[in-house]
Amino acid sequence: MKFSTILKTVTLGAGICIFTVGLVLAQTPPAPDSKTARQDARAACEAGLKGDLSGDARRDAMRKCMTEKRETFRQGRKAEQEKRRETMRTCRDEVKNQRLTEDERRNAIDECAGKKDPHFAKLATCRKEAQEKKLERGDQAFRSHMRACMTRG
Repeated sequence: MKFSTILKTVTLGAGICIFTVGLVLAQTPPAPDSKTARQDARAACEAGLKGDLSGDARRDAMRKCMTEKRETFRQGRKAEQEKRRETMRTCRDEVKNQRLTEDERRNAIDECAGKKDPHFAKLATCRKEAQEKKLERGDQAFRSHMRACMTRG
């Protein structure tokens, strides 16, 4: 077999592999459920209401139920935030005594937090992607990139 034939075959194979990987990576994530958390909470409250309520009594019962749902959601969110803060504190304490430059220290903390909290690992990966795309934090493009990246499977 000639060398040029082998080279053409290898090039064609590599092109097909790159094309296939591109197709796999370019697939759009599945559309999220059309209902938001607020709509889910409202539906749960409506299902829990008694059928004999109407008018002001129904409105007051719905308001009370929705307030309870919101408060439960906020408490869960605060607990998650506190857990992440504690993870970061622990990782900072582990890295504190090591003699590292600022970038090495930041990377070590990110790596430690990523091992302890998979959500943080995903967040760090998405931030690095945004940084590579030269998106600035706080911009609409950055926020939409982070939102899309975090919802990817």
